[in-house]
Amino acid sequence: ESYSFNESVHKCYSDQEHWIIEDSLCKDTTFTHFVITGGTFDLDVIIIINSNVEKSLNYVNSMLFLTPEEGYSIEDFDARALTFYREGGYPIIVWLPRMSLSAEDVSIANHELFHATYRILDWAGVPLTPETDEVFAYELQRLSKQFYKHFE
Repeated sequence: ESYSFNESVHKCYSDQEHWIIEDSLCKDTTFTHFVITGGTFDLDVIIIINSNVEKSLNYVNSMLFLTPEEGYSIEDFDARALTFYREGGYPIIVWLPRMSLSAEDVSIANHELFHATYRILDWAGVPLTPETDEVFAYELQRLSKQFYKHFE
């Protein structure tokens, strides 16, 4: 299920006042946004798809409660895609400048979903070992399924 910016944030997060600064994004049809809610491991993954680096930067810093001094910069977005994580139970954010079902875009999305999987399980205290690789595989499968449902 996909929500507009305000619906998803208000559904998933209780500190609504913080998100008001990003309210203009809900009117921007080029800013694709959806939340993959936590499953067994209760940590949400926010997906943003937008080639506008400045808007994406502001969104990431806002969602992770980062001040301008400690936040990410435009230079940090010099990548094909990124996964952002902040300790303390904040949601994981995956940024993709674009998304299609081309082999290139799918492989980049899979790459970022693996980073998200690793961060979720690291947050839960599960190390990546031969004994736990199946847990990682199931979580990656769950995230992938929820992600690609938006492109069917």
